[in-house]
Amino acid sequence: MFSHIFKYSLKVNFRTKETLFWTYLFPILLGTCFFAVFSNITAKTENFSTVKVAVVLEETNEDQYFKSMADFLAASETPLIAPEYVTESKAINMLENEEVTGIINLEKGVPALTILGDGVNESILKEILNKYMQISYMLQNIDLTDSNALQAIFSQMLNSSTYIKELKLTDGSMDMFTNYYYSLIAMCCLFGSFAGVECASSVKANLSKIGMRNSVSPVKKLSLILGNFIPAYLIQALAGIILILYLQFVLKVNLAGNTPLIILTSLVGTLVGVGTGTFIGSIPKISENVKITLVLTFSLVSSFFSGLMIGDIKYMVEDKLPVFALLNPATAISDALYSLNIYDTYTKFFTHLIVLTIYGVVLVLSSYFMTRRESYANI
Repeated sequence: MFSHIFKYSLKVNFRTKETLFWTYLFPILLGTCFFAVFSNITAKTENFSTVKVAVVLEETNEDQYFKSMADFLAASETPLIAPEYVTESKAINMLENEEVTGIINLEKGVPALTILGDGVNESILKEILNKYMQISYMLQNIDLTDSNALQAIFSQMLNSSTYIKELKLTDGSMDMFTNYYYSLIAMCCLFGSFAGVECASSVKANLSKIGMRNSVSPVKKLSLILGNFIPAYLIQALAGIILILYLQFVLKVNLAGNTPLIILTSLVGTLVGVGTGTFIGSIPKISENVKITLVLTFSLVSSFFSGLMIGDIKYMVEDKLPVFALLNPATAISDALYSLNIYDTYTKFFTHLIVLTIYGVVLVLSSYFMTRRESYANI
């Protein structure tokens, strides 16, 4: 009898258009929208590259000091600047046509910078001139033909600069948008709460005709509950796996971490989602419409405070309302994925996973005991 209930429930769920859209298509569509928006933002983000600059010289000794430094920076393994020595009129024309980032004009050995913008490249040029002014007194006391002395001074200048230095605190590869995808996976897991409500209504005589038939059947309540719960869980779990594979292998989103462990997190999160829906669906004396409203509110509010819509709000909640953040399942799911990416050990990851598992098991058992004890005077 259990196998019959299982197959019937599986077929009914797969044939429901609403289930297919909200469970499978909506998370994929939202993930695609995220990818399109974030890719556009990333493309517009100014990344460091060799800075093109026009240099106007007057052929004085002081100019030669600066030229030596500029040539040294251009000849390094990762060229910082690409100087072009031109006349003043040519330099102005190049700047207006955006062929160079700025113009360095040396008047009596004092460099003057002309720029039109205020971005990263312009800041690099400003920093180079500041460093040059700091070491210019040393350049005046050395022989320009002494390449070793020049290299020592310019190397010191480069090593003391901080504008392109990058520090990695962990082996993770987080960017500013990764948490949005983690929250999306969490939302997909919690969308299982809708399937959980349907699961509960299938065994409650006061909520559906199927529930009426099941309530008068000789089948044990445990078989009824599991026969409806397991298909609902499997359908939602498959949706989570498809979403993860779509993000990683179709959109090429760098979720980082171990893919099997990311899927494991989704499976445990789905248990919480379906368990929450089953628990809410098992609450007596509440109409099905109210229960749907409750799980919708639960899914959206949990996902919102995990950073799905506004990334920084997650950290604000953790700072101001730590208890709420601890109880929010969407936050726990995204934090598990975050710790899988960032930390060198799995301690925090499995801590989050254990908490989620306990959360899900408690919800499912509570649903079972509420449904088991419920009886009806008239069916």
